[in-house]
Amino acid sequence: MIFNKNKDGAVIYCKNGSYKKLFDNNYYCHDKQHITYYKGYLIHHDDGPAIEYKNGPAYGRGPAQWYFEGKRHRKDGPAVEWYDGDKEWYLNGVKYIEEEYWKIIESLKSKVRVLNDI
Repeated sequence: MIFNKNKDGAVIYCKNGSYKKLFDNNYYCHDKQHITYYKGYLIHHDDGPAIEYKNGPAYGRGPAQWYFEGKRHRKDGPAVEWYDGDKEWYLNGVKYIEEEYWKIIESLKSKVRVLNDI
């Protein structure tokens, strides 16, 4: 197990791996099995899953997981995609069933459209 401190003193934990700086206060940790992205000390990635298994979920190595500022979160689909095809839907760390998730997303989109019309 490796514990490293970034320049702000936040601990980046890598199990049997190492971490690399991407830019500013963004890092990723990698080992033989997976990559985890961090913003500061929170699991976070703006452009795709924050936790990815190198052989992908199709190989049974673990799910692809989307995080935003330390919480499971995704606005355009499931936040967890399992290798067997199962999916889990999250917004801001709260788990929803798929139908409820899409109703909330549509409601948010409607509110944005109304604000854009003002």
